[in-house]
Amino acid sequence: MVSVAAAAALRGQLLARWTGWLGVLTAVCGVACTSILLGPTNNYSARYGVLLLGAVLMFAWLIVTGIALIARTPDERRSPG
Repeated sequence: MVSVAAAAALRGQLLARWTGWLGVLTAVCGVACTSILLGPTNNYSARYGVLLLGAVLMFAWLIVTGIALIARTPDERRSPG
């Protein structure tokens, strides 16, 4: 879901481009987290740090994207069509 929204943010004008790049980083980290979940981890391994980073990035992307959508001006909220 994040990767599709990031691609839309990078191609369109609905969101700022930096939110798109943050979404790309979050999606890449999400793929890494998915592969890490297939193996054993503990709270002291470096792989656990990647899982934590993925969760933090996802939360940050959700908050930042929500604020960016709320903060748009009324002219920006109108659809181009």
